[in-house]
Amino acid sequence: MIDVKGKWCLITGGCRGVGRLTAIEMAKLGANIILQGRDKAHAEPVLAEIKKLGVEGRAVGCNLENESEIDAALAEIDSWGGVQ
Repeated sequence: MIDVKGKWCLITGGCRGVGRLTAIEMAKLGANIILQGRDKAHAEPVLAEIKKLGVEGRAVGCNLENESEIDAALAEIDSWGGVQ
């Protein structure tokens, strides 16, 4: 297994279902998590769970079918700086 402790992991569809479970499992391994979902507000409960595990968590909202929304989400992530 690759050591992900302290690394940032982008989880698409991370607000529910398999994406949510993946985000939580990666957080248990020590990865900081960026959740992507169509509605950024849906990420709040998952972010709360992740932060209880002692890692950082952030969220971006975008529809992955819309290229301009993807570009905006990536620009937002870039603006955070230090998220690698």
